[in-house]
Amino acid sequence: MSLKNNLEKQLEERVNELKATKTVANSFTNQLKEKLEQITKAKDQVD
Repeated sequence: MSLKNNLEKQLEERVNELKATKTVANSFTNQLKEKLEQITKAKDQVD
């Protein structure tokens, strides 16, 4: 395998890892937003 092909393969693998990381980060962000909304609603009921 040529150096260029090897580097392209490594780059593609890193891009795929970054895409997966982004997906997980977005999922966590959405979960945090939902929890914050729940906390805000509960707080409003107490106040």
